[in-house]
Amino acid sequence: MRRPGVYLASSLAVLAVLATCGCFVQFNWDESKTLPASVPSNRGYAALAAHFPLNETIPQYILIRSPHDLRGPKALADLEQLIFRVSQIPAMGTIRGVTRPLGKPPEQASIAYQAGEVGDRLRAAARHHLRQQGQPRSVDGGRSEAGGHAGRGAKQSGRRSGGWHRRVE
Repeated sequence: MRRPGVYLASSLAVLAVLATCGCFVQFNWDESKTLPASVPSNRGYAALAAHFPLNETIPQYILIRSPHDLRGPKALADLEQLIFRVSQIPAMGTIRGVTRPLGKPPEQASIAYQAGEVGDRLRAAARHHLRQQGQPRSVDGGRSEAGGHAGRGAKQSGRRSGGWHRRVE
């Protein structure tokens, strides 16, 4: 090859001209801004944006892989904590997931709801106990069945089952 310097200089000049074109390119991931407003897809995006938030029409996904089963209570609690932390990112819209199917945790998952359920059941048990207070209490109901089987077992083993036949009040 004769005159390698000339070929090098001319090829570098062509590459420099092409590289300057790259400086004027504006990359954008928003399809609606790269197409004219009259395109049907842009009109559709505009109609959707008028009625729904952006993350509803063009959602983002986070895929979580784990070698462990993620359906247990601890894993679900960890997923809920992850979703909560992601929701704290500024300008983050509604976040849906296994623990938030409608975008917020179910009411039944809150500590206040669970405490209320425990309180309701304790209140019902206290009422039941107060209603039963005036009536004689005995643990005699299943004696014939349980005592009969226990007595048979005790007789077969040579021991006596005296505790099963006593009435408890």
